[in-house]
Parts: sequence; structure tokens; C-alpha cells
Amino acid sequence: MSSLPKVHRKIRPEKAANSAKSIVILLFLVCGLFLLIWKGMSWLAHDDLSPQELYQQTMDGRRDSRRMAAMEWHRKLLIENQKNPKAFDGMNLLSPKIEQQEQLCRVLQNSISGESNPMSGDEAFQSAVVGVLGFSYFREPAAKCLWTFIRMAPSSYLRAQSLLSLSRLALPLPSSEDDLFTNLPQDSDPYLRKIGAFSMGVLVQDPERRSRFEKILGEFLLDADESVRWNAAFSLARWNSMRGEKVFKEIFQIVENTGKDGRISPQSQGVDENPNGKNVTYLTEAQLLAIEQAFSLVAQISWEPFMKKLSVIADSHPQIKVRLAAKKALAEIR
Repeated sequence: MSSLPKVHRKIRPEKAANSAKSIVILLFLVCGLFLLIWKGMSWLAHDDLSPQELYQQTMDGRRDSRRMAAMEWHRKLLIENQKNPKAFDGMNLLSPKIEQQEQLCRVLQNSISGESNPMSGDEAFQSAVVGVLGFSYFREPAAKCLWTFIRMAPSSYLRAQSLLSLSRLALPLPSSEDDLFTNLPQDSDPYLRKIGAFSMGVLVQDPERRSRFEKILGEFLLDADESVRWNAAFSLARWNSMRGEKVFKEIFQIVENTGKDGRISPQSQGVDENPNGKNVTYLTEAQLLAIEQAFSLVAQISWEPFMKKLSVIADSHPQIKVRLAAKKALAEIR
């Protein structure tokens, strides 16, 4: 019996290339899935830890484990604060103890100045520790630590996070730190400008010192970023200053032009109606938060003529979240 002739199949170059590409993509997806599972297990491993265990893992262990522990500790503090804003008026189990606070401050500063420090340059870890210190019961030493850190911080993001934590501690701004705010309106980072504008309203508590800061907030009112303008206007309102009235009018105009489904009419955005729906915008979470803050401040200082508008919004605005925000603001003063 004669043997059948062998058939040699030639693989075309483009098929070989496609097969190789498919294998690479598959390997990439498998590696990505493995990484997600590993990260998820890491979060779960920290989720059930007690405050003491979170502190211990924040202070000692592998770099990634310390970062995860610090971030989880900060996350739990934020959730607790969101559930009950008065949860940290007194001593809270989640807050760092005084000796823990001292160690956290030391490791935070060493993460910048100590080259051999394992957490050196880890911005996520530094930010989380700064956030934890913002919920300290022992506020004076925590604030002192943060004011020192803010001058060492290598990034605008860490400076902003430090100002945010200092605002939570809500101690008066030391006169020695006034210069930190002088050049903020010229900073290139809009997040730092936004937090700076917000923090001034909380930290500058001496009425006699406010005139200098009103000038800085006046510069923020002209900022290209709307969130910076909003926070500047809110800080001025906290001081019973009406200089931010134009910004409040802008916010109330957004409210007036928002429909039941959250759609903002194009006219309020400075564009013409487009029948194809290309210029349609909807109320964002950031805008809703700004609206809630504006309503609350208007109610607190009984700012006319906004108070009349607020009552109308609470009674009949078609968008339920906006309507509830107005009702909440009015309920706080009754």
C-alpha cells in the first residue's frame, strides 16, 4: 500500500501575527484578572481589622500592606463621619490615640525627609495618614503636625489634603501660617485652589484678620474653575460677606434651569437649543453638592432675596434632589 503524500500547510504571516497578538491579549487579561483578585483580597483582609490592628499594619510591614491599612483606616473614618457628622465631637474609637498620633506624625514626616524610609515618596500612604490625622480627638498636636507637614509636602495634592484635614480639625489659623495662602490664587492646580478657598472660610476665625483674606478670596471669585469660585463665595458667606453674591446668582440660575429629569436647559449654559440633543447637559454631583451648600448658607444667614427663592424651590421645584436640599436647608433653621 502506497503511503499518502504529506501535506505541508503554510501558515500565512498575517495569521501568525494575529495568533501571537491574541495570545498576548489573553495573557494581559489573565494578569489583570489576577491583579484584581489580589487587590480585592488585600482590601478584604483589611476590612475587618480593628482600629488598633489598622494602626499596627500602618506602622509596620510591607509597603503595599502599610498603604492599604492606612487607606482603609481613612476610609472607615470618612464613612463614620458621613453617617454621623457629630461622631467625632468626642473621643471616637476609630480616632488615633495620642501616642498613635505622635507616631503617625513621625512616620509621615520621615516619609518625606528619610531617604531610607520604606514609605518614602508613597503619596497614597502620605495622603491617607494626613486624612487620619484630620479626625484626631487631640486636635492641637495634630494641627501642629499638619502645619509642619504642609511646608514639606512635595506635591500640591498633599498640600490640599493637609488643608482639608486642618479644616476638619477647625482650629484657628496661626498667624505664622498666613503666608501659605498669599499666592494660592496663582497656583496652577485647581484642586489646591478649591481646597484653599474652602479652608480659609473655616480656619480664619478672627474677624480682624479677615480683610486680608477677603482680598485673596476676591481673586478666587474670578477663577476660571467654577468649583474654586463656588468655594470662595461660600467662605465669604460664612463671614457674612455678600461679595460672592454673583456666584450665588449663578448657582440659583442653574437651579432655575434644571428640569425634573436633571437636565439643564442649554440657555443657562450659554448655548443655543440643539434639536439633535448634542448640547444637552445634566446636573452633576459636584453641582448638586454646591447647590446644597449654597442653600444651607443662604438659610443660615437669612440672605435676601435668596431666601424667597429658596422657599419657592422647597415647595415646587420639579427636580426632587434639589427640592429636598432646599427643604433640608430651611429645616435646619426652624
